[in-house]
Amino acid sequence: MVLIQSALDLFGIRPAVSQRERQLLAAQAQLWFENPATSPGSFNWVAAVLDLDADTVRRKVLSVQRATMKARVRRAFTRRGDDTRSMAS
Repeated sequence: MVLIQSALDLFGIRPAVSQRERQLLAAQAQLWFENPATSPGSFNWVAAVLDLDADTVRRKVLSVQRATMKARVRRAFTRRGDDTRSMAS
């Protein structure tokens, strides 16, 4: 359950909290996934208990998070009528 909740926090899926709190939870979840610690409660420890390859899960989860963030930025600029390509100039 902690792995799923952390992924949801990373993706900003927590509708019952403020935007600021979602951002804080996402930042904390990212740190948890990226932390190399192996102590009880750490991502690496949870992955080992679940017999998952921590590096593979970490890479996939963070990849989805990056893609989600890019899509949100694109949608935000599209809603405003801005062209995201103009940001590069």
